[in-house]
Amino acid sequence: MRFPAGPTILLIVLFAALGLAGRYLAQSAHTTPDEVVWTFDPYHAATYTQASGRQAALVDIHREQTGKQVQVQLMPARALDARLLSLILSDARGPDTPDLVEIEIGSVGKYFRAPPEHSGLLPLESFIAADPAAWNLLPSRVASWTRSGHVFGIPRDVHPVTITYRKDLFDEAGVDLSQCLTWAEFQQACLLYQAYWRERGTERWAIQLSQWSASELMIMVQQQHVRLIDGNGLPDIALAELARTIAFYAQLVAGPSKISYAASSSVSTQDLADAHTAALFTPDWRVEYLRWDPDLLGRLRMMALPRFSPTDARTASWGGTMVSIPKNCRDPQAAWRLLHDLQLTPAALYARQYHSSILPAVTSAWTSEVWDRADPLYGGQAIGRLYVTLAEELPEQAVSPYTMVISQAISAVLAEAQAHLEKHGNGDLEEFCAGRLAEAQERLVRLTDFAEGNP
Repeated sequence: MRFPAGPTILLIVLFAALGLAGRYLAQSAHTTPDEVVWTFDPYHAATYTQASGRQAALVDIHREQTGKQVQVQLMPARALDARLLSLILSDARGPDTPDLVEIEIGSVGKYFRAPPEHSGLLPLESFIAADPAAWNLLPSRVASWTRSGHVFGIPRDVHPVTITYRKDLFDEAGVDLSQCLTWAEFQQACLLYQAYWRERGTERWAIQLSQWSASELMIMVQQQHVRLIDGNGLPDIALAELARTIAFYAQLVAGPSKISYAASSSVSTQDLADAHTAALFTPDWRVEYLRWDPDLLGRLRMMALPRFSPTDARTASWGGTMVSIPKNCRDPQAAWRLLHDLQLTPAALYARQYHSSILPAVTSAWTSEVWDRADPLYGGQAIGRLYVTLAEELPEQAVSPYTMVISQAISAVLAEAQAHLEKHGNGDLEEFCAGRLAEAQERLVRLTDFAEGNP
């Protein structure tokens, strides 16, 4: 009997992960910790506080080596941001300031708003230079956490994106999706797939893509190495490449050449199992959700992203976390030792592999045979090795204080492009998108001028 995933199951899994971390959190709550780590993710907390097979928990290993008791504090991302920003603005010091803090990529812009010399986060390049274990960090990932030459966080992950698809459904339709090297070929293959099922009286869409969020669209933009901020970190979106990409993406989610299905949940496991959709974008963190439904076992395959041109990357990054040291922490040198022990040591990398399938940003870990294991969910395909191969060509993902408003502006243009397509067709769609982006750029200039204090 199938066990479909949904919001309720998501809560169960999250509470289970919280329970894994709860033992150590509860014990440390009764003692005064020597060092404190803030995280927003229960799986991250479990990686630090739970044993990994026969290996002791990372915080216990750290305590044995340094004599220091570590407390891992788990809190929602928004609460973490609010508390940390409050501590930074008040110049607070002492035990209330964490020694390490995890910051999600959607929040990083807040911490890049101040000039680097006034940042509340400690620049880490001197620590990196002195620690050989940090020399293996993926440069393109470190770049996302770098501003004005200063590295303000160690990347915890890479999150390369692939496409996962129902091979059984595409095989039945006579479509080999894995042979599609370009996005145009991919769209045509998906239209053939939909036509096959429609002729047999079944409405089946090829892939799940968001109509209103720019998440998948931004992946396509990253692939092309398109930078949406200028050298000063300000928005720069009136670009021909961006207009062309929005126009193409709009045709995937609206109009007569539509190939996408609006998922019933963000996890999409049930939609994939029920064949409402047959493919979706899969950053490495998403794979674990697909394991919730046993009906998918052996039916899935994974492929690199198609490209618009041969110079594009076959992947991009979706999401991410940096591990930072607040400037006002109690002992920066000790905080780096803690970061080293939780992120960069062989024990830390083993714990990561034990507790998740997320690819670490430490490239020396990629030689492990764990990434070559046959995955039953994917019919024996070694999806870990595919992620490693693609991560080697990961484009840089620039982050600025305006990343969020840039994404919102592009989402608005995408919505307008869909409406234009439905009403007028695609004859002038790219020009329409270019015009809307130019207008959005003017609004962003006024916004940034105000924010930067320019007259």
